[in-house]
Amino acid sequence: MLSIFIVYNTSSSIFHDNDFEVFIDPNGDNHNYYELEINALNTRWELRLGRPYRDNGPVLDPDNMDGVQSAIQLDGTLNHPFDTDVDWTVELAFPWKGFASYGAQHLPPKSGEQWRVNFSRVEWELLIEDSVYRKNPNKPENNWVWSPQGAVAMHMPERWGFLQFSDSKSEAVDFRPDPTLRQRDLLMEIYYMQKAWYRITGSFAESLSDLGLSSDHDNVKINLIALQDGFTATAIQAATTGSGMQMFVNERGRLWSAAK
Repeated sequence: MLSIFIVYNTSSSIFHDNDFEVFIDPNGDNHNYYELEINALNTRWELRLGRPYRDNGPVLDPDNMDGVQSAIQLDGTLNHPFDTDVDWTVELAFPWKGFASYGAQHLPPKSGEQWRVNFSRVEWELLIEDSVYRKNPNKPENNWVWSPQGAVAMHMPERWGFLQFSDSKSEAVDFRPDPTLRQRDLLMEIYYMQKAWYRITGSFAESLSDLGLSSDHDNVKINLIALQDGFTATAIQAATTGSGMQMFVNERGRLWSAAK
């Protein structure tokens, strides 16, 4: 028996029951990104996160995007534990103009442009008590994601997948790996090491050597600049293999780039 269980009221977050979630960061800077959660009642909850929760928000709740459309199809019934259910399906449509304030480079995106996105399915293990569904109090929710996060934490935008747009209607298009991915990964490693250092010492490390890091990493040169209340780390690829971009990260986990 596949069971569907949804309980929702306006004072609770949808993810406390079974739901489907969408995360979109058009410019891939880890900041100012969009989240939508939806359940089998077609109840939507939309958020704008100025920064991930790990960096103390801010969160606009709700932040409903004009023009979003959603539809639900049920092959079964809600909250009836003694029948057999098959599945429920979500269909979503987003207006391009809704992402104008999220740092999108072009709307609609040009062919070859990439956004960072991920999808999450949250489902709770259920018990039947007094002829109704109850969440198992001894089990956490199950989470399935489109692009592996490496942790049970969706608000790690640097781990989301790449969505590549194409204007081709008939021919297959090859995925183009992000040429700055190595730089991004190294910078986020520094970011997490700095967060750990801060938890222990109450301040950020002032040099790479404090973190046990060297400046050279397989054709990528990194540097750390200490600031009064934070830091900026940089990553530059070698001229012969590089993307022509210098990448940066700061103490709030924001990633950005500039031409060398």
